[in-house]
Amino acid sequence: MTEATAYHEAGRMVAAWRMRMKIHKATIVPAQDYAGCVHHDSPLRGINLEVDGSDRAEIKANKMVLICLAGPAAQRHYNPESLDSSVRRWHGKSDFDIALDLALRLASDNKVADAYLKWMQLRAEALIASNWKFVVAFANRLLERKTLEYREIRGLIFGVIRERPA
Repeated sequence: MTEATAYHEAGRMVAAWRMRMKIHKATIVPAQDYAGCVHHDSPLRGINLEVDGSDRAEIKANKMVLICLAGPAAQRHYNPESLDSSVRRWHGKSDFDIALDLALRLASDNKVADAYLKWMQLRAEALIASNWKFVVAFANRLLERKTLEYREIRGLIFGVIRERPA
C-alpha cells in the first residue's frame, strides 16, 4: 500500500508543480484521516466560486480539479489494478470529492459536471503520462525519505530536468 500511496502523492506533486503551485511538503506518513498528503499553494486562494463566475476563477478551479485527479491517475498508471480494491480506492476518495464539488459548482447540471470530470480525468492521465519520469522520481524519493520538504522537492525537480536528454 505504501507504493500506491507514494505514486498517488507523486502524481499530485507533479500536477501541482505543472500548475505552477509551490509545493511546501509531501508525505506518505499516514495520519488519522489520510495515507499521504501534499501541501501546496491553493489555486483557489482568494476565489469564491459562489459569486465569482469569471474566466480567471474557472481556470483556477480547473487547476485544482486537475491536481486532485492526478493522484489517482498516477496510481493507476503505476499499477492499473491498484484502484480496483475498495481498500485502495479510498486513497483518492477525498481528491475525487473535491473534484466533484468543483465540477458541480462550475457546471450547469449533473450531466455537464460528469462530462467535465471525464474530460479532466483524460487531461490528468495525459499530464501523468507526459511527466512520468518526474512521478517516478518523486515516488521513489517519498518511499526512501517518507517526507519531502520544499527545498528537496525543488532540488529533485531540477535534478530530473538536468537528466533529460536534449
